[in-house]
Amino acid sequence: MKKNSLFFLLIVNLFFFIVYNIDYSLFFLQFNISYIFLERLLYQSTRYGSTIFHPIPITCLILLFSFLIAPILSVGEGVYLFNAPKDIDWNYYLFILSLLYTLGIILFYLGAKYNLVAIKKNNIENFLFSYNKTKFVTISLIFLIFSFVSQIFIFSKFGGVLGYLNSWTEDREQFDGLGIWYMIAEPFPVLLLIMLLILIGRDRILRNKYKWVIFLFILFFISKLIFGGFRGSRSNTIWGLFWFAGIVHLYLFKLKKIHYILGAIFIFSFMSLYSIYKTYGVDSFSGNYSIEDTNRYSESPITEIYLGDFSRATINSYQLSQLYNTDYQYKYGQTYLYAVTMLLPGLNKLYDGYNKNSAGYEIVTGSKVYPSGDYHNSRVFGIYGEGLLNFNPLFSLFLFGFFGVVVAKLDNISRIYFSDNVFIFIIPFLGNLSFVALVSDSDNVIFFAFKNGFLIIVYLLVLHYFVFRKVKM
Repeated sequence: MKKNSLFFLLIVNLFFFIVYNIDYSLFFLQFNISYIFLERLLYQSTRYGSTIFHPIPITCLILLFSFLIAPILSVGEGVYLFNAPKDIDWNYYLFILSLLYTLGIILFYLGAKYNLVAIKKNNIENFLFSYNKTKFVTISLIFLIFSFVSQIFIFSKFGGVLGYLNSWTEDREQFDGLGIWYMIAEPFPVLLLIMLLILIGRDRILRNKYKWVIFLFILFFISKLIFGGFRGSRSNTIWGLFWFAGIVHLYLFKLKKIHYILGAIFIFSFMSLYSIYKTYGVDSFSGNYSIEDTNRYSESPITEIYLGDFSRATINSYQLSQLYNTDYQYKYGQTYLYAVTMLLPGLNKLYDGYNKNSAGYEIVTGSKVYPSGDYHNSRVFGIYGEGLLNFNPLFSLFLFGFFGVVVAKLDNISRIYFSDNVFIFIIPFLGNLSFVALVSDSDNVIFFAFKNGFLIIVYLLVLHYFVFRKVKM
């Protein structure tokens, strides 16, 4: 272990012991063992050329914050599952969960470590793009217009922008069934960003980088809100900002610590304020509501956003309690099968087994329901939590090992094939996809992948084969 990493580990342990005393002693062993495995994998991947926006490093960091630190923070701060149906022995089940998470992280480490390939390709800085400008602009405008018109169609379904906002306030079920249009419309900000970066030129941007980056950020953020952000999904905007930061880091210049700190402050501020809109819709613009009025945060908003949006520790510990205290029956892969049916329109209507919502309703409420019924379930269980819907707690741990193999393959592809050509713009998406797969359910992952990635990948494929060629500097 490197000296600075060891120092960080000592400081974190000291902090937890001072702040949480005896509570932290329950998690000391799990935290340190898991940290050592993650640190080794993170070091190995960065030595091969990965960055925080590549699949392996970002996954290691999410495992650290969302799987290792989250249970400690939950117990230490006494913050548990939001609107839990019943009270449980939270500290006991969070302790058990931390043991299981540690085993899962070790399996993830083994799956990833033995599938990483030690090949580091040339960076984008060593190449110039040579392209036909007329072709590039024509193709880019076709994609942008296609995406823009799709968003106009969505607005027209609600009678315009105001109708769109009012519909979100009054009847949000009207937004169901528009998934194919979201998939075409919502990539617009990323399409526009890539087009502008290439048209303006990397060298020209770097001559006055902060002016250009601030301008592009404001443009990107506003367009992100218009193209999907006002649909009530904070993550739709947050993931976009991650993509923006990744493109800046990989294509323009390496971000510094201060940039990450400012980014984290902006994200937590945005998520806190956006919770007002998520609760009250267009009425939130009246100025009559505050974060406290939403009743989402009884304690610190930062703590509850962290535990509620970036971690599944409390819902997973609640699931463990339900498995022990109810007669919940495992679904043996039915929720994954339902997610697969989403790939073919109409096929999911023929599926009559359990999906994430019905299985989730059963385990949360402890009641038996009809498999294909329409049950409201706002809980997101994450990779391990969905495993618990289908399999026992120990067997579900092997999902971490399988996930490690997949993430390592994505990391290899990013470094070996995408680092020095136009596909560099898709690397943050692959890192983001790995992030989402950890803390989301299979149906959410498939929807995220197609909604955010499909059109961009098609766009880059067309550019790669018909517009660009690499020229070494």
